[in-house]
Amino acid sequence: MRPGHRYLWSGAAAGINVTLQRQNVGTTAWVTIGAAKTVTGGIASVPFTSSINGNFRAVLASSVPGETVLTPAIAASSVATVGWRSAPGTATRNVTAAYEVTASPYDAGNVAHLQVRKPGTTTWTTVRSVAVPTTRIARMTYAFPTAGAWGIRVYRAPTTQHTGGLSPVITTTVK
Repeated sequence: MRPGHRYLWSGAAAGINVTLQRQNVGTTAWVTIGAAKTVTGGIASVPFTSSINGNFRAVLASSVPGETVLTPAIAASSVATVGWRSAPGTATRNVTAAYEVTASPYDAGNVAHLQVRKPGTTTWTTVRSVAVPTTRIARMTYAFPTAGAWGIRVYRAPTTQHTGGLSPVITTTVK
């Protein structure tokens, strides 16, 4: 290389076949989830939905005949979602209130945690933990010990397949 000389690299040519592959967490197999051809500048777009934790890579033809290029694997996470089905806006002190959430997707062994935050505090406390059934509907109860506006949320713990998720925070006014 001569001093002051610049080398410029251009993107791959248009029309190169690119295959997108996913490796699910806990496996060694790569599965093709889509393919596309590059456009000008060497860009290929393969739409997909990531529904499980894992790795992704692209496979494309090399400039050396008969060889392929594998891009480095990129890790991706799929976040569990938690949504409210029913939650009382008001409750009576020391009387059990019932809460119901959907926790998706279902993973064997996943757990939902009912968490509360006392009025005037910033700390969340887990007060109930239940296994999420195959219906994905988790039901939990709690009797508030004091009056006031309590913050309530449900945390669906992570599994090997999905990252943990949180419900929106709601408020229950305890009288």
